[in-house]
Amino acid sequence: MIETILYTPEQLAERIKQLATEIIDTLVTPENVVLVIVMEGAMQFAAALIQAMGQLGYDFPQTSIKTHSYDATTSSREPEISTLFKPNQFAGQRAFIIEDILDTGHTLQAIIAELLNVAGFAEIAGIACLFARNGAQEVPVEATNIGFVISSDAFIYGFGIDVGGQKRSLPHVAAQVD
Repeated sequence: MIETILYTPEQLAERIKQLATEIIDTLVTPENVVLVIVMEGAMQFAAALIQAMGQLGYDFPQTSIKTHSYDATTSSREPEISTLFKPNQFAGQRAFIIEDILDTGHTLQAIIAELLNVAGFAEIAGIACLFARNGAQEVPVEATNIGFVISSDAFIYGFGIDVGGQKRSLPHVAAQVD
């Protein structure tokens, strides 16, 4: 197999700066917004995005939620979610979710339910995904901000996204092709 670089560090940085501007524009009212970072895949994306928003003059409180929805290269329809949220901890707040990739939608659907029903968020203010798989969605979850659309059969890694627990620290995003 050959590794093909799909997005260079420069391409990622440029698109993330654009996303920061788009997110601020789509929030309409940034009051009471808490950024919810989906661990672990979205960590690098979230760090870059939060810095870009800071450069625009916005500083949002942050929290995280941990999910596990892949076994090596296969997505699960029943993602595991682990949080330390107390019931209604974020009552009256608006969640803005930062996720690495929108695939089938099952993970985001479970995250949204957890944030609204357990953490007590009043609403989901938006969802930013660095990647979305074209045609892979099985449940209706809409990301308000998407960095790149990729093919449904591309298995990507790097820039926080792992493959079997490896390659998460690559500064670029790649895929293996035959």
